[in-house]
Amino acid sequence: MKRYALWALVASVLVGAGVGCFTILDSGPDDPPAKVLYSALSIAHASLLAMACAAGLRRGRTSAISQAGVVLSLVTAPALLAATWGEITSHDFWRGFFTLELLVVAIAYATSLRLATLRPGRRWLVPAASVAVAGIVVALLLGPVWGVVPDIDVAQPLGVFVVLTAAGTLLVWGFHLSDRAQAHALGVPSGAAEPRHCVVCGSASIANSLECVHCHDCHAAFRVEMQPSLAG
Repeated sequence: MKRYALWALVASVLVGAGVGCFTILDSGPDDPPAKVLYSALSIAHASLLAMACAAGLRRGRTSAISQAGVVLSLVTAPALLAATWGEITSHDFWRGFFTLELLVVAIAYATSLRLATLRPGRRWLVPAASVAVAGIVVALLLGPVWGVVPDIDVAQPLGVFVVLTAAGTLLVWGFHLSDRAQAHALGVPSGAAEPRHCVVCGSASIANSLECVHCHDCHAAFRVEMQPSLAG
């Protein structure tokens, strides 16, 4: 899946770059070359979201959410292509598309945070930041779109939670880099393979940290030690 998404991204970026140069030099925004550019950008956008969501396909209990994100991200490209070439101006269409887009971005964001390796004492940052963007921020954005609340009523709360989400993201990846650096200082090889399954129940829903590996399903905790090679 990720390989196909990558090739789609590469092809769409190359086509978009070429057509973009032609559009700037010799066409207007409503000409066919401009629509080809918009189409290439739509495919590139959907490919990036699909690759981000696909990163969690092997993460045990969260794999179903990642699968939903991949499927929904692949729907965004045809929707944008139909809107571009069919010149769709329906308010209901764009309201539905914006809702779909927010859900996909939220899943991709939460999936990317799951890739961070944190100590057990800091692991609460991952669900906290994920809930902030997937729940509160999305809800605040969708409120005005569907006419539930006026734009002016959500502007300040939305700004606050966006700032908190950005701060949480920086903390998650800052701690991730810090823990990695500390592991390297203790002699753990940076290229060493990490376990992907629990040694007790075989579940793929595990969390790697500097101290040990925790299984989310059977709650087992174990360590993987790297022995130096004596060959040669």
